[in-house]
Formats: sequence, C-alpha cells, structure tokens
Amino acid sequence: MSGVIFLQKKDAIAQFLFDEDGMVEQIMAKLGLAKPKVSETAIFLHNRTLENAKLLAKSAQIVDNNKFSKNEFLLFAKSKFCLESNQAEYDGLNHSIKLFKSAVKAQKSYVIISQIESMCQGIKQKEFYDYVNQQLENFDNSKIFNEKINQKLIEILPQIKTEQGKDKLETYLQEIVRLSEDVFSLQLFSCFNKEQFKEFSVIKSIVEIINSLNETDVISLKTLTCLVMAHYDDFEVLGNLIGVTGKKSSPDTYARIIQYIALEERHKKSYEQFEQLINVMRQWYLLYQAIQDIRDEYPEKDYRKPKDFTKEITGMDLYHKYRNYLTDQKTGYTYIDFGENTEPETE
Repeated sequence: MSGVIFLQKKDAIAQFLFDEDGMVEQIMAKLGLAKPKVSETAIFLHNRTLENAKLLAKSAQIVDNNKFSKNEFLLFAKSKFCLESNQAEYDGLNHSIKLFKSAVKAQKSYVIISQIESMCQGIKQKEFYDYVNQQLENFDNSKIFNEKINQKLIEILPQIKTEQGKDKLETYLQEIVRLSEDVFSLQLFSCFNKEQFKEFSVIKSIVEIINSLNETDVISLKTLTCLVMAHYDDFEVLGNLIGVTGKKSSPDTYARIIQYIALEERHKKSYEQFEQLINVMRQWYLLYQAIQDIRDEYPEKDYRKPKDFTKEITGMDLYHKYRNYLTDQKTGYTYIDFGENTEPETE
C-alpha cells in the first residue's frame, strides 16, 4: 500500500512540475523561453470532434457483427466491390448478373403462374389468362399494362365462385405485376409462355446448381469452374441470354457469376447491415482526419501539447480491422473505401 501511495505522490509531483501549465513551464514563460500554447479555439474544436468521433465509433461497434469477419462474407464483400466498380475479372459483369437475376425471377414466376393455370381452368380464369397474354404481346409501358390487367381482374373476380379461385387469380396477378417491374423478366416470361422452353430449362438447371452449393463449394473458384465445365452447354446458352459473349464467355467467367449469385443469396441481409457499419465508419473517418489535422497543425516541437492531444481516437481498432480484412495482403489492393486520400497515421 505504501508503494502505491509513493507512486501517486510521485505522479502528482511530476504533474505539478512538468505539466503543460506546471511550475517548469511557468518559470520558462516568465523567462520568455516557453513554447506557445495551442489556441483555445483549436482545443475546443479538437475536443468536440474527438467526442463526436467517439459517439460514431460506439454506433459502429453496435452494428458490428462477428459474421463480417468470416471468410465467406469477406469474399462476397470483395466480389461486390469489384463488380460495382468494374475491377479485375468482374469488369463488365454487373449488367450480365442483373440480367441473370431477371431470368431467375422470370423462371420462378413462370413456375407459379403455370401451376395456377393448370389448376384453375374455369371459363373466367381462361378469359383472364388470355387477356394477360394479349397485353403481353402489346406491352409498351409497365404502368399502363398493370392498370389494364388490374381492371380486368376487378371485372372478373365477382364472377369466380370460390374463394380459392379468387385467391389463385390474385396470386397470378401479383406474379405478373412483379415481372412487369423488370422488362427483361417480362420478355423472358413471354418466351416461356410461347413454349420456347430451351432457355427456361437452362435457367432452371443452373438455379438448381446454385442451390446445391455448400459453403466449401462456394468459396472455391476452382470447384465452381469444374462444375461449370461439366454443364458448359447450358452455360453457353445462358451466356447468349445475358450478354456474356466473345472472350468473356469462359468457364472462369460463369464460375464467378454463379459464385456471386450464391454468395449474394446467403449474405444479402447481412451485407445491408455491413453497409450501415461502413457508412458510419466513413463519417467517423472524416472526424479522424479533422482531429489529425488539428494535431498536425500544432506539433509538439513548436507548441505546448495539451493532454487531450495525446488521447486515443476511439474507433481506430475497428477501422484498422476492416481495412486489413478488405486489403489484399500480397498486392496491397484495398477493396473498401473509407474516404482516405492518403494512408492515415497509426495511433
């Protein structure tokens, strides 16, 4: 106990003598030898920004999740960045992947719609199906198309005898409306409806392949490439459908496409949460830069450094964690942007 008391007294004496406004500094100031103080305005702005950075860091820590550190999730985050910024092997694939998603949407809706058509074969139901197909052939505008088929359903529903029959037609309409939000989906559905089943069977086959993938398969591009080569005829048909042509039409390209689709299906909701985290950290980084700028403006060799200028900036550990996770250790390439202009100094 006596040792602790001694150390406390020793610290108090040191503080009294050598602090920013300690006895030594006061004597030096009287002799005109003391370094100037940091302005009160700079200290105020520094401390205010430091506190705001702390609040943002705490918000980010609440959103942070252990799943963001898993290899499969990080692979998806890197792939998504490359896809959206047209980097490396993902250059030019963004549009093709969007078309593939449209094809999957059309395929799923076609299954539901065809099941309803086979189950509900009443006169009025057939009249509605025929009307929808007629409007599909003359499709020009989603809003007008939806208004027309909605009006037709309102006209027909009172003439359907069973509640089940009414529910089925409403589901049928919902699927058609969902498809009409994406012109490509609607065009594919129209093809399927005209008994052009080659594309339908190909999409169905590839969706089944994607759904069968386990975690080990998904993260291994080599495994996926071998899988593509085993079904390459189907993937060539898909390539023509979604605009993957020329040199791009290769097993590697299709492997990346199905890897991305599979990863997105697994991590879509988690990635929305991850984006919240990154957006908060981007705001935090602006404050970090502002704090560093103030500290750099008043270097210790020229000014009496306030205690607050030595405080740790809360959030540095989280920033470095994700910057390291999303940086290729071999090339130094970073898959995430926090808004850095230059490499920040390490605290």
